[in-house]
Amino acid sequence: MQTQIVFQCPDFTIINKPSGLSCHNDDSSIEKEFSNKIHFVNRLDKETSGLMVLTEKPELQNELNLALKAGQKKYICILRGNLPPSTDWLSWNFPISDKAEGRQNPQGDLVSQVPSETLYRTLKSNSYFSLVECLLKTGRQHQIRKHSLLFGKPIIGDTRYGNEKDNQRIAKMYQFQRLALHSYQLDFVWKTKDYHFVCEIPEAFEYVFKH
Repeated sequence: MQTQIVFQCPDFTIINKPSGLSCHNDDSSIEKEFSNKIHFVNRLDKETSGLMVLTEKPELQNELNLALKAGQKKYICILRGNLPPSTDWLSWNFPISDKAEGRQNPQGDLVSQVPSETLYRTLKSNSYFSLVECLLKTGRQHQIRKHSLLFGKPIIGDTRYGNEKDNQRIAKMYQFQRLALHSYQLDFVWKTKDYHFVCEIPEAFEYVFKH
């Protein structure tokens, strides 16, 4: 499983991380792919694919992270259930904790909940699924995964927040073996220059709507 390099400059590298590749803890598979020591400016869950920012300069890590927070992060996901296509951004603003939870209590304990907002719009849908674009306004752990479940339409393939039997049925019928969440667009300003990065939506996402 190889990581695709989208862009490189002296200050940072943009990669397209495959689903299933870890960037957490000491067993980070991404770090093992690079000969030089790299530092994560942002991280994605192991099951999530898409754009990440790395740097070989630890002194820039915090500043780059602030640049990302001031910019925009967009995701594509597939939700279980039908939503009408929309051009306007709608909002999920359920308060949630800033740590990993579970399907039974995705918001976490009341004392741990903090304000959280995800903007979303539906790109297309059928009787069973909706392809949804999400724009993060806050950056809580598992935010889109929690918000979609609280909305009543969890992301397909989500083993933590989704329905196990439903996921197994979808995996068998559509040969879909992953979490349907992909970080596809990053926009930020670095040293007065605007950067805009987009990576393609995984083919497996389109396959679901063709069958």
